[in-house]
Amino acid sequence: MTTLVICTFNCKGLQTIVARILPRTLRSSLFLRNSPVVAKKKLGSICLASGLEIGSKADQIHIICVVNSRRKWNSKMQMMTKIPNTLIGASGVHYVVSELSRRGMIALPTIRNTAAFDVIVTSCDGKRHANIQVKTSLKKVQFWRMPDSKRVCCGPRDYYVLLRWEHKLDRFEGFMVSGRMAKEAVAEGEAFQRKRVMAGSRKEVVPSIYFGEKRKDWKRRWNKKWLQWSI
Repeated sequence: MTTLVICTFNCKGLQTIVARILPRTLRSSLFLRNSPVVAKKKLGSICLASGLEIGSKADQIHIICVVNSRRKWNSKMQMMTKIPNTLIGASGVHYVVSELSRRGMIALPTIRNTAAFDVIVTSCDGKRHANIQVKTSLKKVQFWRMPDSKRVCCGPRDYYVLLRWEHKLDRFEGFMVSGRMAKEAVAEGEAFQRKRVMAGSRKEVVPSIYFGEKRKDWKRRWNKKWLQWSI
């Protein structure tokens, strides 16, 4: 008889059940819309009906999320699987290319490891162009790693697009900032971090753009710019 371990806990509103591997048919059909207590009872009934014994030990575990929809299930399962950073970056670049193409611009990804820029954008008549670097995260982060402020591209046609994955909407959320503004934001962050390094509360300076409580205006303006931008 197979042994099953069940435990529930809260993590930002998400109830999770940790259990030994169930038959595939049960795993695929276990999309519960209940509280952890009710979910545990229902799962217990399924296990008993399937000849599984609820116990206290198991040598293998499988994570099953109690979620409200298949969309959230798929999103969480993607996050449980470690995705290489190169693929995460590629997904962001191709998202930007597809979105700008949809808006009627010619957007082309550069070849891999091209310095400074990820996407080159031109108008259909070829008279205007822009250079874009994309920073991507599959989490709802508040900051993005950047080059140090001296290396941030800040020409009149240089832009940065910051992407993070919005689980509730099952899509990327984008923010667009000019190279000049990006340079100022990174330099400001570096200065703040240097003070903490000197005070001994931080080990090193990490160049980045950060959305804190004091920078809600950045978040609002840069998101609007990404949604409305055209060359």
